[in-house]
Amino acid sequence: MADTFYMHQFIYLPRQDNSYNGTIKDYRFYVSDSLDGEGNPVWGNPVSEGTWEKNKAPKVIDFSGAPLKVRYFRLVELSEVNDGPWASASELSVIGCFWEPREPTAVIQPLVAELKAFPVPAGDWLHVPLPHGERFTWTVYSLCGAVVDQGTVEGGESQWDYDTSALTPGTYMMQLRNEENGIYRVKFMKMK
Repeated sequence: MADTFYMHQFIYLPRQDNSYNGTIKDYRFYVSDSLDGEGNPVWGNPVSEGTWEKNKAPKVIDFSGAPLKVRYFRLVELSEVNDGPWASASELSVIGCFWEPREPTAVIQPLVAELKAFPVPAGDWLHVPLPHGERFTWTVYSLCGAVVDQGTVEGGESQWDYDTSALTPGTYMMQLRNEENGIYRVKFMKMK
């Protein structure tokens, strides 16, 4: 991921067509927040392992009781629902909040909220609802965590129209941060 997060949930969405080929049955899930001397993530023991049912529903690994500090994650398929030698995914999602170093005695209470933008999927414009009266810095990330666009927007309006015409078709995450360090997130899809 592009930064270190406190991970609350990891979501695996199996393929959504008429086939179950590649749908993960047995899995192990690893996380890391550090690299070894060669620049590779340091993987310890799995933080979760189990068996998922054979259906098209999202599979959720929930850490909300004790969020994990994560920079890198690895989902390992141990078996596939049809006993095939492959794995597939429609989407992998992480729900969490940015990790910010604090004094050891500090209590971390981030203000994180999801915003529902429209239309979904977006054409050349995405309409983003804004909390009233705030100024935001915003960053758009690809699903690989690469920054693809960033800037600032003044509050005072109930909606901000983001020009998506320069983006290639795909799925993106937008993060808006206000002056009080509140974080708002928008997940959106860009069409042709």
